[in-house]
Amino acid sequence: MIAWIFGDSFVDKNFPYGNKKSWADILLENKGYKVNNFAMAGRSTDDAVFCLRDMLDKIDPEKDYVLFTLSNASRFMTIENIETKYINTSRHNVDIWQVWTKDYKGDIDILNAMMKLGNDYSNRLKLSIHSNYVKRLLDDIGVKYKMICGHFEFIEEQSDIVKKYMLKSEQRILPPEIMQYYDTESYIKFNAGYCLINDFFHFQIDKLLKSDNPKKQKLQDHFNQWVIEEKKTPWKYAEVGAKFIHRLNQTQSHDEDVFFDTWHLSTNGHKQYAKYAEQYDWGI
Repeated sequence: MIAWIFGDSFVDKNFPYGNKKSWADILLENKGYKVNNFAMAGRSTDDAVFCLRDMLDKIDPEKDYVLFTLSNASRFMTIENIETKYINTSRHNVDIWQVWTKDYKGDIDILNAMMKLGNDYSNRLKLSIHSNYVKRLLDDIGVKYKMICGHFEFIEEQSDIVKKYMLKSEQRILPPEIMQYYDTESYIKFNAGYCLINDFFHFQIDKLLKSDNPKKQKLQDHFNQWVIEEKKTPWKYAEVGAKFIHRLNQTQSHDEDVFFDTWHLSTNGHKQYAKYAEQYDWGI
């Protein structure tokens, strides 16, 4: 039995650098599967779709399992030629927001020009095409599978923790006009909703709040500092969020912290979340 994983850094076995297994690898190995993980940090959904398409004839519908994760809608891949198969070809994945923040230092004129090529609204709408195509491919071969929405939420936030302590989390919620084009039947629903980032965050903060750690009283102060810093440099949302996580980790022992940076699990976090995620319906 083989479990096939496709997606970005949220299920990448090598992220953060030096890591050997993602939470998804651990979870599926514990369910008796040998894991083939094709996820990679920064991978766009269109990149992951082509990887799945190239591996489709190797998947045994009777024995295997597929876990497919949607990436950030602002990512896209570029390629110059195909060497026999896409999966064997050199390609480059680009994230619009990373280009803007790193290469153009938050220049608003550059952002306005980039948004004419593709804004969050249109990119998330177009991503539904990939989502529905993957579902059709996997339904057609009859393999067991589940899909994960990594970066945005299909419904209203289900976690009061996320609402209270994750800055701008409401911006991840898809409006109904876009939501109608997604078939959510095949997606994992977490305690925090459908968004994996939100569930990572919910897991970390909930664990802290339920602990006997007296430093948890500083959580609100840490969040307030996040708000202040983000207002000064709104184009550095991820960097400022990473500072919040760093302050959060300082309130806990190394064995208790979960995050590596703003969005990603640490090596220890992968192990902890794998156990936590056992509660969900993986369709196996």
